[in-house]
Amino acid sequence: MRLLNLQYKEFSRECIASKITNIEDFFELINPSEKSEKEMRLFFRDIIENESDNYLRKISLETLCVLCCFEKVRVSSLVDIMLDIDNEDDPFLLIITLRYLALFFETDELILQKLEANKYSIHQEVSSEAFYRLGMIKFYQIQGLDEFELLNHLYACKDLFEASMTIENRIDAEFYIGVIEFIEKVLSQDTRKIEQGFEQVTDKLRRFSDGFIKESRVIFEHQIYKAMITLKQISLSLNRIEVWSDFYKEFVKLTEFNYELQGLEVYNNKYYMRYLNSLKENINQNILRPIYLRNLRFHKLRIQNLIHENESNIGLVQYLKDLCTLIDNNKKKR
Repeated sequence: MRLLNLQYKEFSRECIASKITNIEDFFELINPSEKSEKEMRLFFRDIIENESDNYLRKISLETLCVLCCFEKVRVSSLVDIMLDIDNEDDPFLLIITLRYLALFFETDELILQKLEANKYSIHQEVSSEAFYRLGMIKFYQIQGLDEFELLNHLYACKDLFEASMTIENRIDAEFYIGVIEFIEKVLSQDTRKIEQGFEQVTDKLRRFSDGFIKESRVIFEHQIYKAMITLKQISLSLNRIEVWSDFYKEFVKLTEFNYELQGLEVYNNKYYMRYLNSLKENINQNILRPIYLRNLRFHKLRIQNLIHENESNIGLVQYLKDLCTLIDNNKKKR
């Protein structure tokens, strides 16, 4: 049978081998652009809800998720389907459900409730996945926190990742724990600890990458790592401000580091890009901000002089003006 249409009644009459083959070859048999969103959504929903073979249901849900990532199916429609999947269902189906619910999460409390409900699943792999995805959501929701609140927030994220690792030996959770511990060391402004923490993140990313055959599986984590490289470069530079011999050259370097951070992207996946944008914003507002204030608040006059001396360097001037604004706003709060 070749899938020329998406009628579940016709599909349901096929043998299981034919059904599986058709779903595995879906994108070779069907051009999603020629089908309506409703037609595809209802077809896959019927398979997930009515078929008894869990492998068929699993690959159908995965295909539906891919269609959603390519904006061929609405996120809200897919979320509704996944929320209706019973928490006692097949563990592999639940793992896919939790993974994509976390990816699509913005503010939907029902998604959080679904994840929370699966933290203590009878299936260890589902429980581990729930803890891990809750850790990811929390990690990318750091906003408007002072340094004390930030550290407490990071500790809470770390607890979720550690719980996930306790249940299953997850190298992805281990990587996030390394990132969190590195950020903690950056906030301490201890150069030796920062260097050690970065070595640990590097090692964990290497182990994480080695665990997957496909390089595409760790593209997002490599972008996180690049953000940590930039964070390390900026923090170590500011740590030695007392021995800066040429403030102009040092601020040019900081400007370049900042542009590298802002230029990080994840192509072809707007949901991971949203995660990455959140991380970049959090680094700027919640991690670098207190470090800038701690090290630069007594150098405002020098920064202003550099602005006047380098008006033609638009990028540098804008970066320095942003630092002046940060210092001024901090004084007003006091």
